[in-house]
Amino acid sequence: MSPYWEQVQGDQLEQGDHLADCVIPRLPETFVETAVGDEARVRVRALVQDLMILTQSCDIEQRKTDWIVTCPVFTRAEFED
Repeated sequence: MSPYWEQVQGDQLEQGDHLADCVIPRLPETFVETAVGDEARVRVRALVQDLMILTQSCDIEQRKTDWIVTCPVFTRAEFED
């Protein structure tokens, strides 16, 4: 954990939160949604990455958004590479 972040408890997301080792599904470019009954299955690859929440806390809390915007977090060495 970086000295710039403070670990928090709970399930409320806020702007600036650091999501360590977040699993991000990567759908194939040729993905087409198909369903059989109430169930659909597709193989996906996953990327594990540290993310930071960019969406404003008030918009998240008041449910004014359907999406949470994030950006990747890199160490200085990773960024310089």
